[in-house]
Amino acid sequence: MSHHDVKNYGGADDAAAAFAWNAPKKAVNPYVDPAEVAPVSALSNLIALYASDNELEQLRREAMSDEVWERYFFNEARDPVQREMEQDIAREKI
Repeated sequence: MSHHDVKNYGGADDAAAAFAWNAPKKAVNPYVDPAEVAPVSALSNLIALYASDNELEQLRREAMSDEVWERYFFNEARDPVQREMEQDIAREKI
């Protein structure tokens, strides 16, 4: 490789063109909604599905937690105030 070849290859210009952040940028219009401009990508669809699935899972867990609470912790047999009121009513009926 001669000195002339080294001068023609490499250097700051070739290095600058090799990286994406050195490419010219498209102007951004702040008055345009980015959702209208950007095409829907597979990644955005996947993120939306993941968020929806997480929301449904959270709702399912909350419903199950409420059901467990109602079944085991907050029923008439385990609520002392409710049990006392029912005993008082039963005594009054006798």
